[in-house]
Amino acid sequence: MHQSLIQKAHLTPVGTHNIMALLYDANQISIFIEKLSRIIYDDLGNAKSIALLGIRSGGEFIGKRIQKKLLEKGIAEVDFGIIDNTIYRDDLHLAGDRQPRIRSTEIDFS
Repeated sequence: MHQSLIQKAHLTPVGTHNIMALLYDANQISIFIEKLSRIIYDDLGNAKSIALLGIRSGGEFIGKRIQKKLLEKGIAEVDFGIIDNTIYRDDLHLAGDRQPRIRSTEIDFS
């Protein structure tokens, strides 16, 4: 069976009691990014180049940090793009009267 990257990283949330709860603190996120980068490198380290996509907005920052780690580990080229999935979300009704902010998707590689 194929494990997800979260399962491979063996990271346990701090808490999950409500939707806005702190699930991971800054130290746990740093550990997770290091573990995730190592897993990706172990799986794809022989590749000359790879591409990462981050989902706006939190995934954008995490993806950039993973990109930096992979470059530090020696992967020569790590392309990075950003996807905005706002129009596809099924939880927009939770925003109330506030209009969602739809931003650009940026994939500058092929």
